[in-house]
Amino acid sequence: MSVSHSTVYGSLSRAGIPSDNANEVEQAMKQMVDNGVEGVRGDVRDLREQVLSKADGQVLRAEIVTELHKTISDLTIKMFGAMLASTGIIIAVVIKLA
Repeated sequence: MSVSHSTVYGSLSRAGIPSDNANEVEQAMKQMVDNGVEGVRGDVRDLREQVLSKADGQVLRAEIVTELHKTISDLTIKMFGAMLASTGIIIAVVIKLA
């Protein structure tokens, strides 16, 4: 978005503002608009980074869930093995005592 030179400068000149002053005002207005545009662009960049961060968070969450399921599966297998071993030991002791 740019400030039209003919609109601002011409309006100020027709209002009786000296040419140099009209040009300075027009340049100042153009600078304000440009700064505003840059500010909006910065806000858009920040929002884009936040959106990417959310996407990265979803990927991280999926990785954590996968790792959690793997850990639960490993623990289940180890617990089953421990129960089977303890049952075997108890049976051996009972047979030995009988």
